[in-house]
Amino acid sequence: MDVYKTNFFTSGVLMNEGNGVFRFIPFPEKAQLSNINDVIISDIDKDGIKDILVCGNSEDPAVMVGVYDATSALLLKGTGRGKFAAVSAVESGLAVRGESRRMVYLEDKGKTTLIFLKNNEAVQVFVRE
Repeated sequence: MDVYKTNFFTSGVLMNEGNGVFRFIPFPEKAQLSNINDVIISDIDKDGIKDILVCGNSEDPAVMVGVYDATSALLLKGTGRGKFAAVSAVESGLAVRGESRRMVYLEDKGKTTLIFLKNNEAVQVFVRE
């Protein structure tokens, strides 16, 4: 049986530096407060730099651990060279509650639709024209 070891549980991205070299860049602290169930990478704010949208939360952990409910959705604005800044729900307009399991991101003719699929709840939809 193979045994694997980890030294940290930080969420982040691996940036390809070329020649088989990857650099780990941790997400901002706000993205570390809960589990991440899904990720969308796109230029969400249309500034020419890729952004990352994450969703999460879980009520599944063992009773002694408690629930992970600190980050149902979080926009990480790309600032360049693999760096990201957490954007508040007030600023992004993504007031998502509950256990978000998956996201669907649709762009068509200048209209963006973002759908959050939740556990045991109705979907939540955001539209920007």
